[in-house]
Order: sequence, then C-alpha cells, then structure tokens
Amino acid sequence: IEAVSLIGTVTDAVEANAGDDTDGGTTADVSITTVAANAWIVAGMTHYTTATVTPVANFTERAEIATANILGAIGTREVVSPGATTVGWTWTGAADSSIVAGSFAPAVTASAIRNLALLGVG
Repeated sequence: IEAVSLIGTVTDAVEANAGDDTDGGTTADVSITTVAANAWIVAGMTHYTTATVTPVANFTERAEIATANILGAIGTREVVSPGATTVGWTWTGAADSSIVAGSFAPAVTASAIRNLALLGVG
C-alpha cells in the first residue's frame, strides 16, 4: 500500500483529475490541468513488469513497490502557476501500464485571510 498525505490543501474535492492506460509502452504519463496556483498533483501508476521506473522531469517519486511482475509507484508535484502539467514515469522494455492523477488546491487559512485583510484585499 502506498499513500501520500497533503497538509494545507483542500482534500475534500479534487480540482482536476486525469488517467491513461497504455498497451506495451515504456511510459506511464498523463497531462493534468491544474486550476489553482500552488496546487499539488498526486499520481499513482502500475506497470506489468518489475523494471525500475524513473519519474519524468520535475516530478518526485514518493514510493515504489514491486511484487510478482507488477510495479506500483506514487509521486507528487507542486505547480506554482495553473495550467497543463505532465506527470509520470518511464522505464526500459515494453509493459502495459495505468496511471491516475489528481490535483488539490491550497487551503485558505485564517492567517492567509487575516494577511489579505491587513493588505487591504477583500
């Protein structure tokens, strides 16, 4: 079992999600469009070999587990500016794979609201 905990995000609703399946490829990646600035993307994947995986640029792998010809991994990426972002993994040798990703907006805290009020915003 793999898990990621996000502190300071709105976790009761995913702001965007994406998924993809591939047959016999060397990548499990997906483009997801974040809505909020400073959102966090969480992605998980499986592929049907135990070949070592490498996260794509600017994506951080948090856990990887391989058992009996199946590998699973989970990773995160913070996105400062909203827009389309690709997350995922690559490996050598063809394998079927699946990936899902969701993005979570930052939570608005009482201190953030107080700071905006001090700046005269809102």
